[in-house]
Amino acid sequence: MNFSNNIIQDQIAYIKTYIEIRTNQIIQTWNYWLEHCVKYILFVNAGGIITILSFMRALNYVRAISLPGLALGFYIVGLFLVGVIFLYMFFRFKKDYDEFTVDTESLKTDLIKNPKVAEERWQQFLAKDEPRKKFRKTALYLGLSSASCFFIGTIIGIISFFIYHC
Repeated sequence: MNFSNNIIQDQIAYIKTYIEIRTNQIIQTWNYWLEHCVKYILFVNAGGIITILSFMRALNYVRAISLPGLALGFYIVGLFLVGVIFLYMFFRFKKDYDEFTVDTESLKTDLIKNPKVAEERWQQFLAKDEPRKKFRKTALYLGLSSASCFFIGTIIGIISFFIYHC
């Protein structure tokens, strides 16, 4: 009987360690994503806007030309997409974290009440956690769209510079 209790306690310790690691993973992924992805896309598009506005301000006749305005429009759309990406990822991470927290508390409660169901509840917990680990392409497509707006705006800006300034 003592041997069985040791195995159950080892399973519970393993489960608690997994939960801590997975919680930290979710939080670290959010922090990394926020720090690197959004910051770079945001600054790139904002830099493009500043560049085009400076170009339009420096030369009076440029304001009447539609190409710099079109480039500016692409940068603004790219900036808007950064906001959409941020909102999408914020709500996605919040939903995943909240669901994980609820599942974790439920698992801990079940393990305290009846440690003998540890293996069965653990498998159920892992099955519920699996969809949260899957890669979702929505943020990737939004990020690529924002980056595309930057590149298109840059190409249009370069073309308009060479057409009207050189």
